[in-house]
Amino acid sequence: MTPILSGTSTERILRSLLLSLLVDVFAVMFLYDGYVGYAQENAKQFASLLGLQTAAVPSPNSQLSAARGEQIAQVARPGEPIDKIVAEIGPASHRQDGAAYFLGPGGWLQLDSDGNTIRDAKWVAAPHTEADQKFQRWIGWILVVVGFAATINLGRVLATRAQLTDAGLQVTGRPLIPFESMTALRASTSSAEASELAYTHSGDSKTLRLDPYLYKKAGAISQAIAERKGFTFASTR
Repeated sequence: MTPILSGTSTERILRSLLLSLLVDVFAVMFLYDGYVGYAQENAKQFASLLGLQTAAVPSPNSQLSAARGEQIAQVARPGEPIDKIVAEIGPASHRQDGAAYFLGPGGWLQLDSDGNTIRDAKWVAAPHTEADQKFQRWIGWILVVVGFAATINLGRVLATRAQLTDAGLQVTGRPLIPFESMTALRASTSSAEASELAYTHSGDSKTLRLDPYLYKKAGAISQAIAERKGFTFASTR
């Protein structure tokens, strides 16, 4: 007989590729927002509230967490020098109208001042809190794992093969099915284009679905098996 070699269907490849790409794109988006995007949006909000050009605002100080900013605001005492805070967390992001502002990823520390001494201190939470950013990062890394699995699945789909020769039917992931082991060929209950090959292996009865979605030339393989074995399609519907 003429051997028949079949890969998987174009539709299956495209679906698997699309899934992999979508998951990867969303993973990048979530990770970007979690590590960069949300902090930048907070900086823009900070600039807008102070009437500044966005380009004039420095990058958020990654060392100034919300917990640290709130703690500084609680322990800072009127009359203490602002330079004490500067020595602890770095220079102010902006000074304006008797106040020094220290911008962090999730908000900013505002020190109202008299000259170079603290008059009042408070922490202002930004629209995208650190909890929001952490959530984005968690989702992003979960999607990285899912994307990795989707990429592995894409590779498995691309490697799918079904080959019918005089020795029998060999499909990816299964042992060879010799013609003498084939016992019946039935029409599928779920698709008019698919069929189910019944066979025995090591004394057990098994079934292989021959579907054009899984194997592009499933129809030709089924027809060749039917002719070789003298099977007639028995409907199970």
